Amino acid sequence: MAYELPGLLGTPLEDTLVYCCGPEPLLAAVEQHCAAWPAGSLRVERFAPKALEAPVRQTSFEVELAQTGTTVVVPPGTSVLQAVEDAGVAVMSSCAEGTCGTCETDVLAGEVDHRDSILTAEERAANDTMMICVSRAHCPRLVLDLGAAASTSGPLAPPARCAGPESTAPTAAGRPGRRALELRQLRTSQPRSRQAMRGLQDKSGQALVSFNWG
Repeated sequence: MAYELPGLLGTPLEDTLVYCCGPEPLLAAVEQHCAAWPAGSLRVERFAPKALEAPVRQTSFEVELAQTGTTVVVPPGTSVLQAVEDAGVAVMSSCAEGTCGTCETDVLAGEVDHRDSILTAEERAANDTMMICVSRAHCPRLVLDLGAAASTSGPLAPPARCAGPESTAPTAAGRPGRRALELRQLRTSQPRSRQAMRGLQDKSGQALVSFNWG
């Protein structure tokens, strides 16, 4: 399908969104052809996480849980998610590799080293949310909107990887993660096809160009 991309994506279009899911070569090709499109035009869903370089910080950092004021130390080699759960805090999660969006958490202060495969460049620059299963601190201390104690009545979430990249498990606040919900809405509103689909519209009236695989 690569030979179709220049014709479909060669000319950036205002008020048009491009959605793509599939294997990494397809995603990379679509990202390349959308490089000149307006910011926020492209959304991708990955089946596997992108390759990562070493974290920016190679030392421990602190995470303050804003709901309780508790501070958790995150050592090298331990994720924020694991450190927070070890402290007894309730956090919903699924993939543990930065692809499903279930553990998306609001950032109240500090700079994030984004390492997920979900957020766009613009969303990363906003620095107001992070996937705590893989992303880390770019500074000595982060303040996150977390802190509720874990329930003792039963398991908080399905085992990691149980739900996969389309998980819509609720967050600690009792609602689906924003990214997981967006992907669910996309999957339920569009047929899966190996063909490029055009002429669709989202709820805001923007035209959609969609590439699905499988």
